Amino acid sequence: MLRIVPRTSVVALRRAVAGRAAFHVSSTLRNIAEEDRPWYVVGIGMAEHLEALSKNMSAAEKKALAAGFTGRFLGEPDAAVMAEASKYQQLAEQMLKERAMAAASKVLDAAAQEPGAVKTPTGLVIQTVHEGTGEPCPPGAEVTVHYTGSLAADGTVFDSSVKRGQPATFPVDHLIPGWQEGLKMMKVGGKAKMTIPSELGYGAAGAGPIPGDAILVFDVELISVKPKA
Repeated sequence: MLRIVPRTSVVALRRAVAGRAAFHVSSTLRNIAEEDRPWYVVGIGMAEHLEALSKNMSAAEKKALAAGFTGRFLGEPDAAVMAEASKYQQLAEQMLKERAMAAASKVLDAAAQEPGAVKTPTGLVIQTVHEGTGEPCPPGAEVTVHYTGSLAADGTVFDSSVKRGQPATFPVDHLIPGWQEGLKMMKVGGKAKMTIPSELGYGAAGAGPIPGDAILVFDVELISVKPKA
């Protein structure tokens, strides 16, 4: 999967440069000359990339983040703070990590409360939607499935064989750990909803449209199983 640059900011910039953008003249924009407004749009695009970082931050913390960005960009960072930059960086990373873990725990606990849901020791939550009557999925098998994957945070669908209208076939051993564990709990003909913590998914790095530390939700139908030869 490729990293996707938000099209909204790119399109807005092109329109601004061409002189066709219809800006809402806020109090901020009144202080920005018309010829400089394309760079205002570029700034908005840069801020979009920080949304995942700032989702667990307070308004005061976001204001401090913006002040730090502005200070460094304009070449006017606070010397006293920069002298202890390493300490503050570690504190920020620790706070974000703790908040992300707390938010993830709430999402997984809520998923585990759904009827028929089971939370495994690894943190995977699997909810049986329809019990399969066929053979189980053995280790090393190749599976054919229909699935839809979305972000637990906002429901954004990032991949779907259902939308493509074509089931997908995978070697189980090549799938993320959450899928591997969940498929072992299913039988052919079964349907399940898997809520997968980031450590069983794509971790802190993310992948393509999946941000780092994302909890994933997969609706999976196990169509067939081909045991390893």
